[in-house]
Formats: sequence, C-alpha cells, structure tokens
Amino acid sequence: MGCMVALRTEVARFRTANFTAQHGTAPSGAEH
Repeated sequence: MGCMVALRTEVARFRTANFTAQHGTAPSGAEH
C-alpha cells in the first residue's frame, strides 16, 4: 500500500513538472 502511495506521488510530481515545462506555469487546482 505504501509503495502505491509513493508511486502516485512520483507520478503527480512528474506530471506537474511536465506541465510546467510545457506551459511555463504550474498547473492550477482545476488541472488536478
């Protein structure tokens, strides 16, 4: 269970970084 939570956290962090790289801004609350 803990592994899944950690994995989801890493995925969320990666998606946020990718979004920032593409759009130049951090995703808004609606993006999540």
